[in-house]
Amino acid sequence: MQTLSSKDTCTDALILKQLTSKVWNNDPVLFQESRMTLSSDRERIVLIRYIEHYSPGSGQWVEYAYSVPVCEFTQWIMANGELKIEDSEGRPGV
Repeated sequence: MQTLSSKDTCTDALILKQLTSKVWNNDPVLFQESRMTLSSDRERIVLIRYIEHYSPGSGQWVEYAYSVPVCEFTQWIMANGELKIEDSEGRPGV
């Protein structure tokens, strides 16, 4: 199993989801973010989930990073994804 840190990923990321919530005035802020990026060597797709609890007196965060080789991800998409075919004349494929 390969471990990744933030320095192992590209700075450009596709943000998939962000959520910030605070229920009561004195409650800490909960921030969650999911993003997708490439490893710095561009050989792996990396999905990152970041969670932070923040209050003026303290803050805690954790980041989870899952990765898969680009070639394996591409093969999985082609084997399991929904195929749509169009041609130059605008006709739907068979």
